[in-house]
Order: sequence, then structure tokens, then C-alpha cells
Amino acid sequence: MELIQIFLIVSVRLSCVILATGKPDPTDVQIDIVDNTAKISWMIPFNQGVIYSRIYLNNSKEGDMYLDSGKKHKDIPFPVSSFEIANLKMCSEYYVSIQSMSRSGLSEFITQKFWMTNTTFTAAIDGNVTLSWRTSLTDFFVVMEPTGIPIYVVHGESIISNIVGTKFKYDVMTLDVSTINIIVMSVMKTDAGLYQSIEDGYRDMEANGCCVLVVTTKPMTPVLTIDHEHPFVNNNITFTCNSTVQRWPGYIHSKLSFQYFGNPRGYINNNTLILNKLTKSDKGMNISCQATDDLGKVSNMSESIILDPYYGPDKVVLKPEYTAINVTEGTILGPIHCTADCNPVCIFNWKFSRTRHFGLVNSYQTLTIADIKKNQTGIYRCCVVHPYNTQIMNCINLVVNVQYSPKIIELSLRDKNETYEWSNATIYSFIEDVNLKIKLSIESNPDPQLVLSSSLMKFPPLRYTKRGIEFLSELPSLTCEDSGNFTIQAFNGIKYGDTRTVNLMIYCKYNDRRIYQDIL
Repeated sequence: MELIQIFLIVSVRLSCVILATGKPDPTDVQIDIVDNTAKISWMIPFNQGVIYSRIYLNNSKEGDMYLDSGKKHKDIPFPVSSFEIANLKMCSEYYVSIQSMSRSGLSEFITQKFWMTNTTFTAAIDGNVTLSWRTSLTDFFVVMEPTGIPIYVVHGESIISNIVGTKFKYDVMTLDVSTINIIVMSVMKTDAGLYQSIEDGYRDMEANGCCVLVVTTKPMTPVLTIDHEHPFVNNNITFTCNSTVQRWPGYIHSKLSFQYFGNPRGYINNNTLILNKLTKSDKGMNISCQATDDLGKVSNMSESIILDPYYGPDKVVLKPEYTAINVTEGTILGPIHCTADCNPVCIFNWKFSRTRHFGLVNSYQTLTIADIKKNQTGIYRCCVVHPYNTQIMNCINLVVNVQYSPKIIELSLRDKNETYEWSNATIYSFIEDVNLKIKLSIESNPDPQLVLSSSLMKFPPLRYTKRGIEFLSELPSLTCEDSGNFTIQAFNGIKYGDTRTVNLMIYCKYNDRRIYQDIL
């Protein structure tokens, strides 16, 4: 008889599976039993185009049941994912099968076996549990365990021990055989299921009194995860504590609650912990979690996550704390150290610009330039970049002024009546009392002093006007007696400087003194 029942069940399911042509499949079938009503719930994959769920119910002794106007199934429109079936027979075995209908067709079935009973006992693996229920039978019945093996037989209103062993213990001498009391020793998951009293011992007979033993583990050690492996300061962070409970039979659902440890603040929502606006002080916070099931069983503690929020670059400074610096050509600039408050260590880039464009100098914290040249005057910028978010950057500028001694490039002398042109001549002829003007092209930083001297005299520093690298000045009034070599010296305090020597031939004006000299 048992083989025939299994064959019928499998045949019905196979006939349905032939129709299945697509996904997505429903999952996680759970059954809650209240009185003679079974509330069946399941999960439907979202965003998969599911239109409805189709549900079948099979009584292992009577076959498929009619659920909707003469039909042996019920179509439940999406997104509803639960269905209540009333007036089911107590202590009966049922199979519920669910499939989903999407645009691609009917999915595969998910099938769950369950038993109708309001008497449920729960035991942990390796523990002992007492099962108890009432039956109206008083004689000629068998108390069976889930695999169908008799635990004991009642005959002549007395218990006749049917097995030898230590798995089940019961009072053989009881006078109340209608009250079943059994102790299941060293519970294993195979002990889970329907325990029942059946008249005459025939399995195809209706049970008269039963209970279900649920075998459970304590919640599994949770796995604690974080939604960002490297959260940044000022961002929110979410921890998720995941744990499961193994229970047999599988349709008995469990409800877990979660507790977090090590967090001084935050909002717990079911199995998540949300910390808003991380701060630097959160660094080193040690977070762990623990799960507790609806039976009060507590899991082991999860592995910890140590918070290490990223931040920076903050407080970018130079050491020495220069904003501008003068350095002499040919000497060493630096070392200039760039520092920043970062976690982890940031990327440092020194850049240089003479105009608007910045080019990379090096990718170190320290700037050192040996034998600096005058064309290396400009802005040196230390830019600090976070290694895990290159959009986060902070920069600081250093203005470098490379100083060097003067270099006279060109020289020209003229009077007010002559066209001004560069000549670089070394000999110039003029009439005395002419306002002699000098133009010099000098590369110098800082600006030089210009001193005119000869073997006979030395003049105060020349006053000049500057236009770029051109220096315009007027020489002191000279007479014909001053003719000779004159030296023009440019110096700015940096060694060497530069000089230029010219020969000035100054002709006297025609006057009485001159005529007198000529006569002599």
C-alpha cells in the first residue's frame, strides 16, 4: 500500500513537471498550522516577470485535493505569496507543490511535505525529549515513530514492549494507555517527523492522535559582513549579520533575532546595524554579532570586524612651513617635506609650474632639487591624493624664487639726437656736455645695482628705469678731460656679478680756453 501511495504522488508530480518550461522557481516554502488550517507561504523571485503562483495539495492517502471550483490547483496572482487551506484532517500527511507562471512559462515545482497537528515538540540534537499526546484508542493500537516502525503495541489494554534498545523509553506499567508518553533519547535529525497512534497497526488507517517532533540545531555561527570594505569618514556604513537554523522537518520555520556587540551607537534593523557618519574616533571599533532563535537558543559569537575608516588628505602642511622661499642658483632647494593626515597613507605628487600648466616633478613626500637653475623659478605644488578615491585631493603651494648674479647681455650708448639701437660697441665718441644715455640688457635676480667708474673717478650708483630685462639710465655729465675707459658694473649681492668696459672719446666744445690751449 505504501509503495502505491508513493507511486501516485510521484506520478502526479511528474505529470506537472512536464508542463514546466521556465524559471524563476518559487523557494522557501513554510507551513504554519493553527487548528485544522494550514497557512502556506513561499518566496517569489522579484523582477522576473512572474504573473501568478500555482499551488497543489496532495493527501498521501487520498490523492490531490480540489482547491478551486472543481480544479485541483489554485492560481494566486503576483505578488501574493501565501494561501490558507482549512478543514484539513489532523494527523494526516500532505504534500504541497508550488510553481510560478512567468512570461516564459511555468517554472519547476517546489514540493514540501508536512503533517497536520497542533501538538509539536522541539529537541536539540543529542538531547532527550518527552513526547506526549492523547488518543481515544484503548486497545489494539500501535504507537509508531516517523519511519513506520512500532515503538510499542497496546493489546489487552496493556503495553506490550515491541523493541529492545535504549532509543525510546516509556512506562510499560501505566494504566492510562490513552495518554502517550515517550522519551526519545539522544535525538538525531532522523528522529524528526510524525509520531502517531494507529488502530490495528495498519499504516493505511487514519491516525488517532499524533505529534510532530522538530529537531533543531542552535543558530549557526553568524557571518558578519560590511557593505563597504573601506568606508570613508562621514559616510554611513551597514553591517549585516547572517545566520541560519537547521530544523527537521524543513517546513518548520524559524525566526532569528540579532544582537550586536562593540558598537556604542547605531541603529539595528532586524539583522543589520547602520552606523551614520563615521568619524576618525570610530577607528579600532570591534564589531561582532550573535543570533538567537525563537526557542531562545543562542549562536556562537561571529568573527569580529575591526572598523578602519578611511579619511584624508587632511591638514596638508610643508615642513619647514614655507609659503615662499628664495634660493640661489646652483645651490640645493630642500629638502621640503609634505605631510598630511591620511588613512591609509596617501599618494604624494610634487608638481611645478612657471605659467598655468603644472607638470609632475616626483611622486614622493619630499622635494629636493640639487644645483637648481634659474629656469626652475615658479610654483611648486604638493598634491596629496587618497589611494582609494583619487577624486579626493588636497594641495598646497610653495613659491620658489631662484636668485642669480647679473649677466650683461647687451649694451648701447646714445645721446638724445641719435637713433637708439643696440650696438655692443666698445668705443663711443661724443661731444662733452651731451646727455649720454645708456641701455643695458641684464638677466638678474634680484635687480642689480649699476655703478659707473673709471681709473680717475667713481660715480654714485646709477638710477635707472626697468622694462623687462632692459635697464635705462642717464650717465653723469662728462667733459673732454674725462675721456678714457669706463667700467659699468652690475651686481646684486650674489658673487661674481658682471662688468662691461667701454672707451669714451669725449670731444671738447670750441671755446676761448680751448683756443688758448691750441695756441700753446
